[in-house]
Amino acid sequence: MVRRDRGPETSIQSPSRRTLLKTVGAAGLAGLAGCTGDGGGPNGGGSQEFDPIGNWPPDGDTVRLGYNADQSGALAPEGEQGRRGFYLAIQHLNNNEGPVGMTDQLSGDGVLGYTLEGIDADGEGQAEPSIENVNRLIDRDGVQAFFGGISSTVTKAAMPIAQRKRVPYSGAISTSGGISGKDCTRYYWHKSGHSEFFGRAAGRMLPEAIGQDKSMYHIYVDYSYGKSNRDAHTKYLTEQGWENLGSTSIAVGELDHSPQIADLEESGADVLIFTSFGALARAALKQMSNSGILSEIDVVIPHMTGYTVGASGPEAQGVYGFAPWVRQFSGENEFAQSFVETFQSEYDNPATQSAAMAYTGVIQWAAMAEAVETMHPPSVIAELERGWEWNNVMGPEAYRKCDHTAERRIFLAKGLAPENRDDTNYSLEQVDSTDPFIYPCDTFPAQDCDMDSYDRGDEG
Repeated sequence: MVRRDRGPETSIQSPSRRTLLKTVGAAGLAGLAGCTGDGGGPNGGGSQEFDPIGNWPPDGDTVRLGYNADQSGALAPEGEQGRRGFYLAIQHLNNNEGPVGMTDQLSGDGVLGYTLEGIDADGEGQAEPSIENVNRLIDRDGVQAFFGGISSTVTKAAMPIAQRKRVPYSGAISTSGGISGKDCTRYYWHKSGHSEFFGRAAGRMLPEAIGQDKSMYHIYVDYSYGKSNRDAHTKYLTEQGWENLGSTSIAVGELDHSPQIADLEESGADVLIFTSFGALARAALKQMSNSGILSEIDVVIPHMTGYTVGASGPEAQGVYGFAPWVRQFSGENEFAQSFVETFQSEYDNPATQSAAMAYTGVIQWAAMAEAVETMHPPSVIAELERGWEWNNVMGPEAYRKCDHTAERRIFLAKGLAPENRDDTNYSLEQVDSTDPFIYPCDTFPAQDCDMDSYDRGDEG
């Protein structure tokens, strides 16, 4: 049998609930659930002994973490931002820098005395390269956990591998609702909002921001991300009195939107729900501007990123969208401010959602491992399932067992005119926001998540 892991010459203790409560007051970062000293029980680490599982236990003094995401293709800039956030988290964990140094919950000396090392791969926005990458990260490189997955296609390709090989995986900005529904797996947890969050937020905020009794038309990229956002926005906006006039799809990677724009013009809709991203969204906004229709309708991009809008030029002015995190909307969150400042200093580039999610995914895994005093994968996952809560760079998050999704806040943002952007080309202004919210486990898509069918691999 193999006992709980400790790196060489380390004496870090699992933080007590009282210590964590003090930490909340000092730094605004809390991981309260299930942290009661020795992490007792068969899944808690503590004094339990476990057989090897996945890539645990680690060998030597160094632990590897992996990152797989789009570093080429339409979402490459978001993937690169995530890669930077991933490596910054490793740097901070190894050297007690930035937000890591603001909490006693993280040792700042690697994780459990092990030095962390990162390795990354390009998922290319496609399933096959991602499957190859993740298998290589696990089998050849021996990662203890991995992160990333900008495109929903990339994330969904990696999830069953993490489950089958018992290696924890935290995703990024993927927003297909199925990730937290029918495609869920126990070894994955979802940091981003997804289509159900954005659809519910649309029903709450768009009628007030744009108007009552509007008509809408959908143009969406033809895969799960586009379809799930189309369906969620239709459901929650028609419940508020909006009329749905139809939809048309476009193939992923297709830049010519002229047939879809013609369908939109023929529909006579007041609002376009445009589920797209990156270079594809920018091309479409330019074409809609050239056709003249952009000045006649309101446009909503369900998942808005500063990169998509910032690179779009004047066409993005007044375009609405939803975001789970925007750096300028962080208010008094000192943890987020530290992350933004250290990211800017390290890369001479402003942080985006993708960077924030990759960064917080890594430090969340580290905090959960240190809470249970082991990287033993079932113990880390059990810590999440006890109801992991904290307030970090992305604001308050409260995870739940039924689908490994977090209660969170969603922002409604709007694109700024280029002349109103700051020297970092910051491109969004806040229009509204929700309080942190979540939908019930017995509703869609969580009702389709059969988490209990996935054994954690617990021993004893």
